[in-house]
Amino acid sequence: MKNTNNQVVARGNYKIILRHAMGWQRYASARLQISVPSNPTFDPRTRSILNWVMQNFNDVTLCLHDTIQRYNLMSIGLSPEDAYKKALNDGDLWLKANVFSSDVFIDVVRWDSLLSHPRYPEVFQRVCALYENNKEFSEAVDHDLNEFAQRCLKRGEEFGSARLSLSRNFLLEEISGYVPLYQDSGAADIHPGMRMKAMELLSNGVGGFCFKDNLRIAVKTFDIEPSTRQSDKSIKMEKCAA
Repeated sequence: MKNTNNQVVARGNYKIILRHAMGWQRYASARLQISVPSNPTFDPRTRSILNWVMQNFNDVTLCLHDTIQRYNLMSIGLSPEDAYKKALNDGDLWLKANVFSSDVFIDVVRWDSLLSHPRYPEVFQRVCALYENNKEFSEAVDHDLNEFAQRCLKRGEEFGSARLSLSRNFLLEEISGYVPLYQDSGAADIHPGMRMKAMELLSNGVGGFCFKDNLRIAVKTFDIEPSTRQSDKSIKMEKCAA
């Protein structure tokens, strides 16, 4: 059966698919969760998502997952110090390339800000304890970890025991960073990627965390057929004008 929770939006050269998005119109605020790639450049797909978010919500927060990428950088041999510095610099580069001066109403929250939340240390301890002691939650984390590993293997990347451990730490930190965010304010949370099974369990009450009214939307972009799509010239012109 077709998932009627999915919505298709045409933006420039791309078709945006919103998954699990039923009822998003009742939210005035949105948070766009962005994972910063290594060596970032202008990303027209992400920009098309950001444009849609800005046009459909009164308040927009861009949550930039930059320094958490240090785990991925350590997996290719960088020291913890060098991995952190590169991840932070990559975040700077991503913002410079993808957020324009005209985006004056965007509130940018970088990963270090989430880790500096006063409740984060306690939440992190609780999440780690939950992983060690709750079979349902640990299986959900391992499920999310396995999905990430499969994507890496499809790209031809190695995924041995060292990377497995680093990626697990990545996930536990990511989950713990989300919790205070979801506890403090409600919003439509938009993730360009798959929804995390472990986070869904916490939202459903596992672990005893209480969240505000948040809608977690997974969003994907696909190319529109060349014969019907618009030129991306307008996006490039907007960037130049900024």
